[in-house]
Formats: sequence, structure tokens, C-alpha cells
Amino acid sequence: MPNLTEDEVSYLIENWEFNKDTGKLTWFEFRDALNTKWSWRLTDREKLNEAIDQFFKLAYKYRMQGNEKDSKEYAARALRLQGSLTKTKPM
Repeated sequence: MPNLTEDEVSYLIENWEFNKDTGKLTWFEFRDALNTKWSWRLTDREKLNEAIDQFFKLAYKYRMQGNEKDSKEYAARALRLQGSLTKTKPM
């Protein structure tokens, strides 16, 4: 997933064409705007697994050093990435 700065996200949102009557977007307009204006990047499954392993290693390292806060943060990152693998099954 791309790491966009707040300015980049603001630029994307400000340049969308909102409905002139309501000033809002429908879900379909929002989806189409994301698909055409957002610079999506796909990650290979191998690289994603490597990132997950690396996060788990860092979580373990910080836990052994007694740094529970960072350990939990990296474990949560790893689990979120690992959960994304179950949401997108290969076709």
C-alpha cells in the first residue's frame, strides 16, 4: 500500500469532482476516483511474507529487550499484514 503524505491525500481529495447538487460523492464515484487517481502498488506474496517475518522478529527482539510498547506495535503490524493474506486469495 502506498505511503502517502497528508498533502498528497489532500491533493487527491481536493481534485475529485464532487456532485454539484449535493457536494458529495456516491460510492461508485469514490471507487472510480480511487482507482484512477491513486497510485496503487501491489506487493508480491513472497515480499509480503518477508515483511511479516521481519515484523515478528522485531517484535520478539523488542520483547526480549523489555520494550513491550514497540513489541506490541510490531506484532500488531505483522498480524495486520498476515490478515490481509486471508482477504485476498489468488484466483
